[in-house]
Amino acid sequence: MKVPSLTQTHFVFTPVLFRTATDYHELFGSGIREVRKIPKTSSKLHTLKNNSELYPAGFLAILSIPDASSKLHQNFILFVWYQMQSAILLAEHYSFIGNLVCERSWLGTILSAMTTGGRFDMEYREAGVDVEAGRAFVQRIRQMVDSTTRPEVLGGLGGFSGLFQLPSGYQEPVLVSGTDGVGTKLKLAHTLDRHDTVGIDLVAMCVNDVLTCGAEPLFFLDYLATGKLNPEQLAQVVSGITEGCRQSGCALLGGETAEMPGFYQPGEYDLAGFCVGIVEKSQILNGSQVQIGDVAIGLASHGVHSNGFSLVRKIIDDRGIALSDRPEGFNGQTLGEALLTPTRIYVQPVLAALRSGMSIHGMAHITGGGLPENLPRCLGQGQAVQVNPSAWVVPPLFQWLATTGEVSPTGMFNTFNMGIGFVVLVPPAQVDATLAWFQSQELAAWAIGEVVPGNGELVGLPE
Repeated sequence: MKVPSLTQTHFVFTPVLFRTATDYHELFGSGIREVRKIPKTSSKLHTLKNNSELYPAGFLAILSIPDASSKLHQNFILFVWYQMQSAILLAEHYSFIGNLVCERSWLGTILSAMTTGGRFDMEYREAGVDVEAGRAFVQRIRQMVDSTTRPEVLGGLGGFSGLFQLPSGYQEPVLVSGTDGVGTKLKLAHTLDRHDTVGIDLVAMCVNDVLTCGAEPLFFLDYLATGKLNPEQLAQVVSGITEGCRQSGCALLGGETAEMPGFYQPGEYDLAGFCVGIVEKSQILNGSQVQIGDVAIGLASHGVHSNGFSLVRKIIDDRGIALSDRPEGFNGQTLGEALLTPTRIYVQPVLAALRSGMSIHGMAHITGGGLPENLPRCLGQGQAVQVNPSAWVVPPLFQWLATTGEVSPTGMFNTFNMGIGFVVLVPPAQVDATLAWFQSQELAAWAIGEVVPGNGELVGLPE
């Protein structure tokens, strides 16, 4: 059957009753445009004609057959679109078990008509995935993504892959990769309906890791998954990602936005990030440069960063505390604002220090597990770190968490960064110059410990 092309988009809503096979044959001879199937919900039939989400192009006509008149099971109703004044809806109750079970020859005729000209399936949007909204979202964030570009970026947003030319000037370039997420800090963003900071967290968690071996971050990829695409919400997330990329000097080369109906709670999403950097092979920091006597310089964090939020949330929930509270010592910030402060990005000041000729023997990004878990990771064989906890002032936020949650000092240091977000190891002769350098970058720094003989442990923390 040849289906006429649509010349107009006006459709008529008409209740019609069909009882015979002849009626159905005449219907298909008049030019069917499209066929839909939905579960029968008689109480909602009157609202379907105005359901623009399911049927954006126009109205549908409905055929209702009384229960007693049908010899087939009343499981589904067929909706038919077709052109202009002859628009009518074919509806017949039929059996549906896995695939369509046909017991009447005219139903076979219907299926034949649908395979030659119409369509007998639900749209992806009816399953909860709006492809057009996804395309519109990509266009919406294009300018933000373009703001992160570097000269090495080849091509633009929208391809199957991102292209990046290696920077010049390297004798033996080595690519360095890192991946991470934001964790349950996202729960607070959802609760507070603030989404412009977690993207910075996502970038920071990856680029700071890549930085620890002396690498310069080159480009970043993101993965964003949600139950239903909310363009305004997710544009805020991407604004944070692009801000993080600008702060770290890397290009947002591409990403994936996955709409997964039924997988996430309404309004929720998850994030993952991927970063690639570059370093000269001879300049890789891998622990072999660290020497006994090197001094650990701690660089200030911006609060909790992106680790330990499962404990944070438990403290808040168990104590019945509101995120709108303004605890003493928080400089007027609410608890929610303090907790959502994004992870500090250390890339630019640390790379500038390296390029200035400063001798840095090792670096550590203080994330999950705190100083005890992360600082020893940059050491060489037979080394440990003796830490002096009184060398810096633990920020009020951590003091509040410890007191409110009744968390032991050991528990606090094993969970949170405690005010130290990044550590560099330098020779004793360079301590003063190193401290002065980071302070000139408006980044507080302290000499917090020393490399000593040992077996990869951190000693000196309070019990």
